[in-house]
Amino acid sequence: MKRRKKWIWIGVIWTLLVSGMWGGAALAGNGETVSIKYRTHVQSYGWQDWRTDGASSGTTGEGKRLEAIEIFLDQAHSGGVEYRTHVQSYGWQDWRTDGVLSGTTGEAKRLEAIEIRLTGEISEQYDIYYRTHLQSCGWMGWAKNGSPSGSSGFSRRLEAIEIRLLPKGETMPEDGKAAYMEAVQTEQQEGIRYSVHVQSYGWQPEAENGHMAGTVGEAKRLEAVRISLKKPDNLSGSLQYRTHVQSYGWMDWTEEGQISGTSGRSKRLEAIQIRLTGEIAEGYDVYYRVHAQTYGWLGWAKNGQPAGTAGESKRLEAIEICLKKKGEAAPGPAAGAYHFRSLEDLMDTAENIQGTSQLITVVGDGTVTGAQLSFWQKGEAGWTRQLMGKAHLGIHGFSDRTREGDGTTPTGCYELGIAFGNKKDPGTALDWFDINPYHYWVDDPDSDYYNRLIDSRQVPSGWRSGEHLADYVPSYNYSVNIEVNPECRKDSTSAIFLHCFGRNPYTLGCVAIEEGQMRQILRILKPGAKIVMVREKEDLLDYVGY
Repeated sequence: MKRRKKWIWIGVIWTLLVSGMWGGAALAGNGETVSIKYRTHVQSYGWQDWRTDGASSGTTGEGKRLEAIEIFLDQAHSGGVEYRTHVQSYGWQDWRTDGVLSGTTGEAKRLEAIEIRLTGEISEQYDIYYRTHLQSCGWMGWAKNGSPSGSSGFSRRLEAIEIRLLPKGETMPEDGKAAYMEAVQTEQQEGIRYSVHVQSYGWQPEAENGHMAGTVGEAKRLEAVRISLKKPDNLSGSLQYRTHVQSYGWMDWTEEGQISGTSGRSKRLEAIQIRLTGEIAEGYDVYYRVHAQTYGWLGWAKNGQPAGTAGESKRLEAIEICLKKKGEAAPGPAAGAYHFRSLEDLMDTAENIQGTSQLITVVGDGTVTGAQLSFWQKGEAGWTRQLMGKAHLGIHGFSDRTREGDGTTPTGCYELGIAFGNKKDPGTALDWFDINPYHYWVDDPDSDYYNRLIDSRQVPSGWRSGEHLADYVPSYNYSVNIEVNPECRKDSTSAIFLHCFGRNPYTLGCVAIEEGQMRQILRILKPGAKIVMVREKEDLLDYVGY
């Protein structure tokens, strides 16, 4: 009984094999076995061993391109097999027959698509099925009898192929997948188009007007970007952009249609700036956001602001760009568009900061009364930090709306005015006066002299209170007025100075630094210099121009 069951199973297996249901050789009408054989030339590896009847030729999961293929029928039946390939740069090649190479070797060109068909009497009895493993798509659906498999216009490589013969009337199981993708070129509508070069995948199809270019969830870095603009309303002007590249930092600005970044160097993009120029910049804003490693989608930047990260070694993975008319709502929140570790990372992006070439930044250090002060100078190579040190703030920290006597340091950007001191002029280019026993800075909001320097010999009345400058030693040994309230409004504040450390680790609203640094700053300050005071370094983005 057991012997009989064994022979039954052998018969079933043999029937399946000869019918082709398990991908084996097919049986021709004359009883001959019909088999399809093929081999592929793979990047780095060269020619692979011959495969037969549905076996995979090539690689998957290694990012290796197919470069050439040879196919032939192993049978005594009349007829043959023809095939042609779509090759990088060259497009569709001529048809090849029965084992002749299609594609290239030694040129580093990828196969992007293939068509295969039977000829002669064999084509009347059999269908030829084939499918390809396509970069970023995986296994495509089954094509047959000369229809294309793969893609064209997307710059995606074939990585593997399977080929099978089936007798007429039999079909491959449907998997719902397309066998072939073709990019359709259409006339660009008004707005922005952009393409990105993605790790392993190369240049991707163009996206436009806010759609995503790149990948999400695949941990693939962007390596380069190319952006074009069709200007609405026939406006003049152009679009410019630059990228922050691993190891290289910020690249030069490039014009629309050109490549910013690298290819073939395995360098990630980390940040990007995009801006409009000319008439179009007067009527439109350009918005953009990026998908950054570990962060995900960041906030929307616009008009030259940086988007991405710097100093954190994080790759960009995708980008969206769109145009909006001036006054239209932004496409989404702006917060968190750019993450940077140091102030140098921010200053590297800045072309214009409040129209000055000298800038003092005061950034809170996380305590109530502590901050870091930096002095920046702009030269041909950009902004460089000339000095850095600890600073003391008002006893109640920063405030966005400082009032007289509240002990807070105002946030914002301000010009630097007259300089003065209990010590002699250190050699500053600013207007300077030596403090004498009659100098007062009026802090009486009801006085016409509010927030003004007076000499009590000349203005003996009309004010009830003021800071007696000569009493503030060592604080006012060297000082410069911060023009927080130049209009002398009664609902604001007075006597906000940059001066030397006093006897306490806080001030009543001013910014204080070490005396030697204060003297050094006065020696290099020029008229027109400004100071920016913020709680966090990210707040500086509000004052940086591009």
